[in-house]
Amino acid sequence: MAVKNKNTQKRATRAERRAAEAAAMKARAEQMEKERKQQTIIGGIVVAVLVILVAIGAFAIYHNMHKSSASQSSDETVQQSYAKLQKVKNTPKYVDKKGGLLISKNGYGKSVENAPTVSIYMDFLCPGCANLHRQLDEDLRKMIDAGQVNLDLHFMSFMDRWSTDEYSSRVANAALYLADHDSDTDHMISFLEKVYAEDFQP
Repeated sequence: MAVKNKNTQKRATRAERRAAEAAAMKARAEQMEKERKQQTIIGGIVVAVLVILVAIGAFAIYHNMHKSSASQSSDETVQQSYAKLQKVKNTPKYVDKKGGLLISKNGYGKSVENAPTVSIYMDFLCPGCANLHRQLDEDLRKMIDAGQVNLDLHFMSFMDRWSTDEYSSRVANAALYLADHDSDTDHMISFLEKVYAEDFQP
């Protein structure tokens, strides 16, 4: 009888230990999920704030250069520009109707559900855009790999008028060619890092 009770106690002890381990694992998993959600929210806010600041800086640069330029001004509205965009027949494979290129952990044109989408408008000659990417690309890469953010890229060419070879348009076309022919979105982030590098950007 004593042996039987001893075996019963051992089984009970093992069961309690397994239950405690399972509870601890569940608690850790819940904590990790909570931290992941917090990081996603914080990361989204940080990225959004940085994008806004850079957009303001880029607009200020553009506005000042535009005022001092003898180039013709345009009265075309956003709606008119958008209407023209819809008439373009031959478009890059993954570009949406608003001219954006979405990248995420799931690839091009496939968003991660419940993850925030951050839109970045960039010109490859823009110094403010370059500063943003130099500071942010590595963090964006990690967040994309973790499925914490969707990135909506918009390549612009408003600084072509200050280039002798339409540099902004040519680099934008190179980026779109890369997206069409290379399914690895990590290569797009690497491309942006390289063209915005201090020792490369004109």
